[in-house]
Amino acid sequence: MQNLMQTHNEHSVAVKVVGGYEDFLQVKRALSNRIFPILIHHIETNATFQVIQMFLKHKSDKEFILAHQPWIAVPLVIFCEDWNFFVQHPLKFFKFSPFWLQVLNLPRLFNDEEAIKDIIERSGTGTVLQLDLESSPPRALVMMDLNKPFMPGVMLSMGKGVWIQFAYENIPVMCFFCGFLYGFHGHTFKECKKSSAVRLFPDFHFAKLNARMKATTSIGNRTNCMLEYRDTNITLGESSSIREELTKELIEDNQQAFEQSEKNNPTSIQ
Repeated sequence: MQNLMQTHNEHSVAVKVVGGYEDFLQVKRALSNRIFPILIHHIETNATFQVIQMFLKHKSDKEFILAHQPWIAVPLVIFCEDWNFFVQHPLKFFKFSPFWLQVLNLPRLFNDEEAIKDIIERSGTGTVLQLDLESSPPRALVMMDLNKPFMPGVMLSMGKGVWIQFAYENIPVMCFFCGFLYGFHGHTFKECKKSSAVRLFPDFHFAKLNARMKATTSIGNRTNCMLEYRDTNITLGESSSIREELTKELIEDNQQAFEQSEKNNPTSIQ
């Protein structure tokens, strides 16, 4: 029995759902009907840690979910963590997650990898994991601290100043008053704690928060963090091998970025 439980835990993830009610059926249906179908064995609320535990049938399913999160099923945003790591240090998790952002109004002089990475990281937005300069506008995958408000952009000191706007892809539940995702910093659908956020982040550009931070489209074919309901001709065996190939490099990159974010942000809001 103990060995069976260990096997289940090895193939399970801790789940945090923000942006609405924790709808098990919606989460399971959305993940199971993607272009690379995820085989979910069972979902339940773990009473000890007060968190959702999702049991998966294959290790490759777990690795794919972890590497390509957060998952969006409007209006829900779904964050996942490896269960065995989570139970060892539960307070350290659900603090960081990667998001794609588009860099708008960028002068041609700064349209290169080193400059864009420097702009994003110096602004305090997060750690850049990947850059896509072939898209227009350029975009970046950034590991972000969820206990800080989402940065609306940055002012470049060129002449009278040039405002570089950040637009985040697939973010349905961001508050444009305080900059937090619903479910973080005590934010709910009925209550925004902007006053406390202003005290904690006095240099933040709260006046720049607006709907332009929400990208209207996802550029290119990099949409693996968006849950989609569509049929596919890919067989289960093929999808499993494709998941393993897609996930191999991302797992290592995300882990390195997580460790770097922990070093750069030793203290976070609870």
